Amino acid sequence: MRLSREDITTQFGIINNAIKLLQQNQSDMHKAGDHTNHASGGEGRLSGIANGAINKGKPVIVESNGDFAEVNNPSITLNFTYAVGTEVKYLDASIASHDVAYDSHRKKVILATARPHLQVYVGTVTGGTTNSISWGSAQTLNTNTGDYVRVAYDPVSYQTMVMWRTGNDVQAYIVTEDGDNTVTTGPSITITNAMGQSEMQSDLINTGERKWVVVYKKSSNDHMASRVLTTSGTTISEHTETIIKTENTTRMAVSVNTEDMGSYPAYTRLVYFRAQEGASGNVRVIGATLDGNSITSVGTEYQHADTFHPNAGSAVYDPESNRFCCATRKADSDGRFITCTLDGSDNSIGNFIESVFEDGNTTAGFKVLAELGKVHICYGDRTDGTKGKIVDVTINSGTGVASYGTQNVFFDSTLQFSNYPRASNTDLGFVFDSYTNRYVVVYSPDAGASAADGFSVVGSLVGSKVTISENLLADNYIGIATKTVADDEQAEVATVGQIDDQQSGLTAGQKYYVQTDGSLATSPHASVTVLAGKAIAPTKLLILQ
Repeated sequence: MRLSREDITTQFGIINNAIKLLQQNQSDMHKAGDHTNHASGGEGRLSGIANGAINKGKPVIVESNGDFAEVNNPSITLNFTYAVGTEVKYLDASIASHDVAYDSHRKKVILATARPHLQVYVGTVTGGTTNSISWGSAQTLNTNTGDYVRVAYDPVSYQTMVMWRTGNDVQAYIVTEDGDNTVTTGPSITITNAMGQSEMQSDLINTGERKWVVVYKKSSNDHMASRVLTTSGTTISEHTETIIKTENTTRMAVSVNTEDMGSYPAYTRLVYFRAQEGASGNVRVIGATLDGNSITSVGTEYQHADTFHPNAGSAVYDPESNRFCCATRKADSDGRFITCTLDGSDNSIGNFIESVFEDGNTTAGFKVLAELGKVHICYGDRTDGTKGKIVDVTINSGTGVASYGTQNVFFDSTLQFSNYPRASNTDLGFVFDSYTNRYVVVYSPDAGASAADGFSVVGSLVGSKVTISENLLADNYIGIATKTVADDEQAEVATVGQIDDQQSGLTAGQKYYVQTDGSLATSPHASVTVLAGKAIAPTKLLILQ
């Protein structure tokens, strides 16, 4: 079994001890196995069991259990079969809104909910065949009532921002999970000019270390505005407001590029989706640049020709297709999915593609994720008894056309819903736990306006993803393989002081460094510096360390 990079990283001491033990006993190990090789220079060879095939002339590492492995970063395809576990109630009370985020540092799910108060729960997911979650005790951030909860996690600072509407204000808090299913929180901030009233939908995303972007409706003139929020400790600071559109806007969502887009680095481009006030308002899309703590270069708004009035929505950037996406609902009708491109030179919107993912009637609550090579839409299907469903989306990177997988039911009864994202509506929370490879949905069943309890459900996420697993560390390289062997066979490695004569194209006198894919180069890899040796001829490398 291959150990992951994280597993090996925690075993530095074991690796070093394994190397020393192998060196101390190399003469004994030489008594076993075939020692025909292409290395010269006398002793200085190690033998061990191969974990996976090892090719002659390739750099070799020692793993924490003493096995040898060829240096590589293989593509590993992770496949997941859809399954759903037993629902778990987290709160026995009427819920107005809730949202979740995944804390990848603590491997915890952070849940924030409004009503009876603004409260935070920390959850631990159980994978395997169990598909369950256990929630810690509620921690109250604010004793007022409110709704429109949004949660966004920063994987660098390990902080989670919680935003909600209370009264006519939109407020934000920072919480940090303490490792014991509790959180530390700081003072709240009331976002300047943000309107916190019914029919208004704001949005929040993380865009970098201690940096978030919020979009909202201005209280003074109903225009759409956005700004950056940053933190110092648990104190939140606002930065300059940018007007995205000088027009009455009711519902909105924002997404950010999480990967480089050509010459435009990750987390530097924003795309806003919005609905104009009034039943005739169609889908509108606007691009902008995130420059430090400023939102600049707002592009020309794109207006979709096929008019439909969107009720709420959730946006995400899909790195697989390099497209910005939004799931929404045509007023009192079907579920719609939008993809578009962004021209980073002028932030103009292009190749706008709209399609129907639910041909019938959906709830106004949506949540989208881009995980495992696909986009996933979580929603309620009102045509089918308002069941809770998840459908995965594959987007053609060339045409932008979306194809939809099977509709998977996570709740086989009736969700609480509303035609519009009003204060009485219950949002869906949807997040992916990358440690257990499970998704978590939070929802409320339709038990009457006064008794919609909060529930959660865990399941395996549909889709697959190709990941890269690097096994080279700063101090686990031991030398060059002298022969080709299969998995579990006895491998032999030429170590420090040996001359390996199985290379080609080397420049005599030049030092060579091991790369994470097992090749050699004249400069270190960006993530790790490992000296392989010094060339003494085009085919010969003096192994150094």
